[in-house]
Amino acid sequence: MAVYEQDGVCFHKMIVNYELISAFLYVFAKERNLDVIDFGGALGSTYFRYRHLWEELAAKWTIVEQKHFIDWGREHIKEINFEYSLDQCSESANCVLLSSVLSYLEDPYVILDKILKRKFPHIIIDEQAFHPEDRNKVMLQNVPPSIYQAIYPVTLFSLSEFKKFIEQRGYTIWEWDYQFGNVPIRINTDTYLETIEKGFYLSLKEGA
Repeated sequence: MAVYEQDGVCFHKMIVNYELISAFLYVFAKERNLDVIDFGGALGSTYFRYRHLWEELAAKWTIVEQKHFIDWGREHIKEINFEYSLDQCSESANCVLLSSVLSYLEDPYVILDKILKRKFPHIIIDEQAFHPEDRNKVMLQNVPPSIYQAIYPVTLFSLSEFKKFIEQRGYTIWEWDYQFGNVPIRINTDTYLETIEKGFYLSLKEGA
């Protein structure tokens, strides 16, 4: 029996993302509660992966996703809130999670700007891929057939520009290296580069 699922893949052994958990625990320590908007959270992959922890913290969890996810989730998963847009989410939310989602959006900087302008006190960005040459580039990602067969357009960001964009909107950044795998980029037939994979905890500056 699988212990959790991510991107349609079942994992039979728990792999704990300690940096991500530490960021959430810091938010709880600061706020004395945890009210999360999981933007692009599918049907609750992160929620169910660490469900025992969220139950101990009495966390509230809301997922913003595409319509078919929301429709199915509302009918079948009652312990999570599902909303069609950020504007429909509760004003009480104190933390936004963006886990491996920004690169797959059509206008990622537009969405990120909208989230930052809401002035949430805490934002966590995890499993975020950056171009190793520190530039913005749209590429095609070929999903391995062992997962499922698909090709997606994906944006690889410039790390320096990405951080500057966030800092200009009033947030302090703490970052970590994501430990669970880099995506190979094919330059030509025989040459590959690996993406830089990062996680970030963003804290809204006082007075911002």
